Amino acid sequence: MVTSLPELRAATVDDVAVMCDIHHRCWIVAFARLVEPATAVDDFEPDRNRGRFATWVAPGSAVSVTVATLSDQVVGYAAVDRNELVHLFVDPDHSGRGIGRRLLADAERRIFAAGHDTAELHTMFGNEPAIGLYVAAGWEVTDDVVHTTDDHGVSYDEHVLVKRAGNVGAGA
Repeated sequence: MVTSLPELRAATVDDVAVMCDIHHRCWIVAFARLVEPATAVDDFEPDRNRGRFATWVAPGSAVSVTVATLSDQVVGYAAVDRNELVHLFVDPDHSGRGIGRRLLADAERRIFAAGHDTAELHTMFGNEPAIGLYVAAGWEVTDDVVHTTDDHGVSYDEHVLVKRAGNVGAGA
């Protein structure tokens, strides 16, 4: 267990490289087993999302990105676009320590403070640790499924989860 809570702050362009590394490590550690066996996840370039992440943290971006830090080291991040939590990633070396719960609660606050009645997120089929986190925090797994092919040609199915504004704080 983390002895202190992570600090949360708005992401900056200086965080993009670490965000890329965290995202890449999560793909290697957690997601490689969830995609088509022919997908060479180990061959992904660690900074393959650098351009997208740089756009997200740029001034005036519609995407709001928060990073979690421990001792000034970025250990996770969450990105919100309107009412959707588009990314929530925690460095695998720091998973299971409450960082994801803290980032999730912050993302929910940002979504509902912006006036949205419902929050939405998508998570990959088979990503049981994430699904467990979301359900414990009051999110509902819907019957909707999204088939995603990302910018790099990787295809996978995702559950659609929702949380209503009146359910904020549930399970947290």
